[in-house]
Amino acid sequence: MVSGTPAAGTYGTYSYSVKVTDSKGNTATSSNCTLVIAATPIVVVCASANTGQAGVAYSSTVSASGGTGGFTFTITGGALPAGLTMAANGTISGTPSVAGTFSYTVTARDSAGNVGTVSCSLVVNPSALNICGLTWGYWKNHVSMWPITSLVLGSQSYSQTELQTILGLAVKGDQSIEMAHQLIAAKFNVLNGTPIATANGAIAAADGLLSQFSGKLPYSVAASSTVGAQMVTAAGNLNTFNSDGKAQPGCSVTSTGPQGSIGNFVWSDANFNGIQDLGETGIAGVTVKLRDANNNLLATTTTNANGQYDFTNLANGTYVVEIVTPSGYTPTLVGAGGDTGNDSNQNPTIVVLTTGNSSNQSVDFGFYKTSCTGVIGDLVWRDLNGNGIQDTGEPGIAGVALTLKYSGYVVGKRDFRLEWRLSVQRIVRGNLHGNCYKRRPDTRPQPVWPAPTGPRTATAVPPPWSWPPTAAPI
Repeated sequence: MVSGTPAAGTYGTYSYSVKVTDSKGNTATSSNCTLVIAATPIVVVCASANTGQAGVAYSSTVSASGGTGGFTFTITGGALPAGLTMAANGTISGTPSVAGTFSYTVTARDSAGNVGTVSCSLVVNPSALNICGLTWGYWKNHVSMWPITSLVLGSQSYSQTELQTILGLAVKGDQSIEMAHQLIAAKFNVLNGTPIATANGAIAAADGLLSQFSGKLPYSVAASSTVGAQMVTAAGNLNTFNSDGKAQPGCSVTSTGPQGSIGNFVWSDANFNGIQDLGETGIAGVTVKLRDANNNLLATTTTNANGQYDFTNLANGTYVVEIVTPSGYTPTLVGAGGDTGNDSNQNPTIVVLTTGNSSNQSVDFGFYKTSCTGVIGDLVWRDLNGNGIQDTGEPGIAGVALTLKYSGYVVGKRDFRLEWRLSVQRIVRGNLHGNCYKRRPDTRPQPVWPAPTGPRTATAVPPPWSWPPTAAPI
């Protein structure tokens, strides 16, 4: 009996003779015996990468084992997708140009002519989406288009209702809200097909800033703080990502028809610096008009109880937004602070919507009170006995220049003989909030003291004076 396991690679045909000897020593020899050792069956394995993407380079290899080695591979059934080919060594490569599921058969042949086959399939996914990033105003006004009903911002999870509330808040100087508007839009855009790589890390940066706070938004973060300045930068980066495809060249839109919008906030600029500061409130009932590029009136609305307004369902084009100045108010400084989401626009102002999905929710207008009721005055005198009290007979000093400042701004200069009349809106926490002044002659008898001789560091400043101040803080 011939038995055992042929060693690997010992396949082939073997001829041999057998000599037989019986118990009495008799022998006989046979010849022409043949033994055929067959090669190990060939096993073919499909390419390891069984999925690809249209427009993206693909490369993977079909392999085989068994047989005599030295395999060559061919496609003997079905077909590869257009753009892909298979080399004799089994490598499938190229860039598929169409999407779909493709079935094909591969045959592997060894050096001895032995063959093995396998049936394979390759799934080619559609080309990557490149959907234009849409503005936060679009998502605010199109809740039905939201790709998801909750989001995590920073370390906190927010429901759809909470997200709608945040998107409906005016910035009012809170940089956490300005950045949150942009972050919500950015996350919706990614879920909608906007490539996250075009955000250049801005989404993760914004989440990191919000994660520093406990509880939920808003966090009342002033732009003047360190983290506030960082939020201003992050919001600006996210705004680029969300700006109607500005960061996604060649992108496509996901909806048709006029869905653009223009809004947002009319507020009382209590310190008349042209910036929406924390605590400053909106002005309700202000009339806002929307005109086309030819000055034709398209729509009129009024601000709500929070001072906000919104024009929706707008097509792409050029618009003019005009505010009817509310009674008792004067427009504040325009373009202060360098943050378009937190400043005041020129009235009227031009807004361009580049697509039917465009939204500009940073068209804000600030106003300050103009009634004049407060008075600041009175006397600079020679304290002859140095007791700090205006005693009878102590004379005034002529020609001394006085400077009036408010919140670091110089708001006027006068000779001491002219008193100040300063309008006062209210006094809050000891801070005077006013916004205009007048002068009136001092008709009281004034003691006369000779003007100082020699150099003086202060001199009277002649008119005119204007309000609001435009000088930089000192």
